Amino acid sequence: MSIAELLRERRKKACLSRARLARIAGLSEATIKFIETGRTRPSEATRRRLLEVRILALRPDELGLDSPVGALVASFIAALTFHRIHKRRHSRRIFRKEKHHGPKN
Repeated sequence: MSIAELLRERRKKACLSRARLARIAGLSEATIKFIETGRTRPSEATRRRLLEVRILALRPDELGLDSPVGALVASFIAALTFHRIHKRRHSRRIFRKEKHHGPKN
């Protein structure tokens, strides 16, 4: 059974609307709709949010989240990516200031 079918089945079994599930999971209603219709595959972060919704009674292995090491690696990569983006933005800001106001002494 695909994640789309599983999510739709569990949501209906729990008598939740897409909007209600989205609010509980901290996702947008469009995200839930796109996952259920198979338009998109949920990211690992999205699957983890869905896993936290206890009323759905989802198991990590059903969502492809059976490895705690995988979760650790994913969070490390997310933090590293955030750091790189932030560093890049900061260096652009400094470059723009120097371009307009001269180098900082």
